[in-house]
Amino acid sequence: MGTHTVPATPAPSRKVPGPLQFFFYTRGDSRLASSRTRAYQYVPVLRSLGHSVRTLVDQPYWDCIIATCSSPIRRLLLVLLQKTFPLFHWYNRLRLLLTVRKDEVVIVQKVLLPSWLLRKIKDRSALLLFDFDDAIFLPKFPGAARRFRLCTSLADGVILENNFNRRHVLPFNENILKITGPVDCRYYTPRADKPSGQCLGWLGSPSTEIYLSLIVEPLRRLLDEFPDAELLLVGATHKPFEHRRIRLVPWSLSAEKDSLTRMDIGLMPLKASDWERGKGGYKALVYMAMEIVPVVTPLEISAEIVEDGITGYHATDKEEWYERLKYLLNSPEQRRSMGRNARNRVLQNYSLEKAAEKLVAFVENLLYGKESSRRKCRTIAPPVSTSPRPCSSLSLDSPRRDLD
Repeated sequence: MGTHTVPATPAPSRKVPGPLQFFFYTRGDSRLASSRTRAYQYVPVLRSLGHSVRTLVDQPYWDCIIATCSSPIRRLLLVLLQKTFPLFHWYNRLRLLLTVRKDEVVIVQKVLLPSWLLRKIKDRSALLLFDFDDAIFLPKFPGAARRFRLCTSLADGVILENNFNRRHVLPFNENILKITGPVDCRYYTPRADKPSGQCLGWLGSPSTEIYLSLIVEPLRRLLDEFPDAELLLVGATHKPFEHRRIRLVPWSLSAEKDSLTRMDIGLMPLKASDWERGKGGYKALVYMAMEIVPVVTPLEISAEIVEDGITGYHATDKEEWYERLKYLLNSPEQRRSMGRNARNRVLQNYSLEKAAEKLVAFVENLLYGKESSRRKCRTIAPPVSTSPRPCSSLSLDSPRRDLD
């Protein structure tokens, strides 16, 4: 079936009076980073605003974990379990279809559902939104590009993280809400009594630890030059090189928080490819919320989040990584000042509370088409200058900026 572009106008016949009823259909449960940040962390905040929220997961957690395994292991597990997963998927997709109500706003988080199911859900709900946080439209995913076009064109609106992804959605849907992150700044709070140290930290997963290989040389030099420096890797399974002051910490929510309180400088190296350009920079946002100074590869969104020399540093090659990190290791007062600037930036632009308010405003705009909401849309997020197409969209971080 062909795709169509959703015009940037609300459907007047689909109105829901009173508090909103949200239904998140998520790729994984709260242990999966994208589902936790793009769906589950909203639940208590939306409820505190008077709205109703319920959730349903598409994939079991172990299915999501398989996606991060090495290729041989992944193939073996998929062969062993491939007959079980479709049953789980379709059981929950049937539950979604049969239990969705006319007054509910359904937000499908990163699940590329078939078009016939999306149409039925759309007919049975007040509003259908599609949320994604990676460049899942790229050709590297067989069949995903076509399903992505169908999902974005059939949805009433799309929620995404950055302008790179936005440009790929605009041909199919003009109702776009850009939310970078968001970060729960009440949870990610720095220690008031944190001692000044020389801890270089990285937060990630087995699927992203490959990026550490890009900065092995500067990290090795710095650990050799600074006898008190250490490298703390949360979520990695292998050391990028052998050194007695490299520590691996298996990821868990509690281990993540404890480890972040020890970090002084946060690392976010990336390759300069379209997959990395589709990321949301969540790692940098978490560092900044914890007053950890980030040093990042300045791709589109990371360069937007981190103001070079103010809330962190950009590093484009190995020598720049070495120089930026060396300066920060030698400058505890500068780290403290930049760390405070970084947290303030997150509070002003990327906090969970602000994101929830903008999500509600976006939904109300689509449902009711209020003139006040339309004015707010145009003020918060003008159309990207590279596209002549008018767009009814909101942005969490406008005018400046996106949630790895």
